Amino acid sequence: VSVRREDKAAPDVEDDVLEVLSNAPDDLYAKVATDVAGLLRAIGDAWDSERESEFRVLWEKSWNSAVSDIGSDNRDPVTRAVNHVSGKLAEAAISRLSKREPPSRSGIPSSVRFYFDTIATSPDAHPGRVLLATRLNFLFAVDPTWTEKALIRRLDPPANPSEALDLWAGFAWSPRLWPNLLQAIKGSYLAVLARDDLPSRTMRGLVDLLIAICFGIPEEMTQREVRAAVEGMSEESLCVILRSLQRRLTGTSSERAQIWNDKVEPWLRDYWPREGSRNSAVTSEHMMQLVFESGGGFPEAVSFCTPPFLQPIGNHHWWGLVYLKKHIEKHPAAVLDLLSRVVQKELPQNFRPDLREILEAVTGVQPELREDPRFRRLHRITSGG
Repeated sequence: VSVRREDKAAPDVEDDVLEVLSNAPDDLYAKVATDVAGLLRAIGDAWDSERESEFRVLWEKSWNSAVSDIGSDNRDPVTRAVNHVSGKLAEAAISRLSKREPPSRSGIPSSVRFYFDTIATSPDAHPGRVLLATRLNFLFAVDPTWTEKALIRRLDPPANPSEALDLWAGFAWSPRLWPNLLQAIKGSYLAVLARDDLPSRTMRGLVDLLIAICFGIPEEMTQREVRAAVEGMSEESLCVILRSLQRRLTGTSSERAQIWNDKVEPWLRDYWPREGSRNSAVTSEHMMQLVFESGGGFPEAVSFCTPPFLQPIGNHHWWGLVYLKKHIEKHPAAVLDLLSRVVQKELPQNFRPDLREILEAVTGVQPELREDPRFRRLHRITSGG
């Protein structure tokens, strides 16, 4: 069974091995089912549709042996699914469907429908359904009725407590959606966003998706829905939002300024929590990183990020100070303004040289800032005073 490595096995050798496997007794097949499932995953997009009957024989024999696969003990449900027989066979099924290039809303073709119905209905197919959830957008585009019944109804944690969060982990692995899918899952999606027990990877994917929705298809979610989702988020989720916004600040300095002015600042103004308790030293460190990437919009970003958006930074969050240096030449006053907001207490000794270097560079560009009370206070801090 190990003769195939990706697409490097000789076709005649591959066919001989597969013919032997298709006729193998079940007790022997069970011993190699995991390897065969991996082989089917590899050839799923290579075989022509004329060989579907051959493929189905191997797929079904491998599936019937999947109940004996205990899988791995990896805590990540997607990793478990990828390495489980039913997960590998789900990938093979998706490859067989993709091979046919089905038009939107045409339905899953009858020639491959058996694979998907088996995965959807088998009590032992949990890893397979997790794998299908990674392609939820594709499946919904092809067959919304089947996907609604087989997968989407399982995404509601109260209705499906044993499986829903793992399916969301699958979807969040690489979340993509069209507006019609968003409307189909929005209720469950917003409910899951409010949970505080999501694995970090799942949470990051779903929070990133919220920002993608706000920027890409904002008409599909009301301001009230977005605001309620953000208000219910943990500190960690809020930091993910800021990192997601930061990744959208790309391009030239002027392009970043435009993105800040047109997209990022309006979003923060509309949705970011105002309560002081929600804006911690940790979120402020990420907010500061966001401001650093605003390009030519740096002065406006600093001016916008007044309390409560920025709070004094804690002792363990000063490494980002070095990124201020790129703004000193063009915006020395804004650099001083930002520093005055986040440096309120005694600075750890190992960061004092960095702050002193930044202050000297600021006054080197704009000497009159030496007389600014904010400069004097910060300079005393660098001396431990």
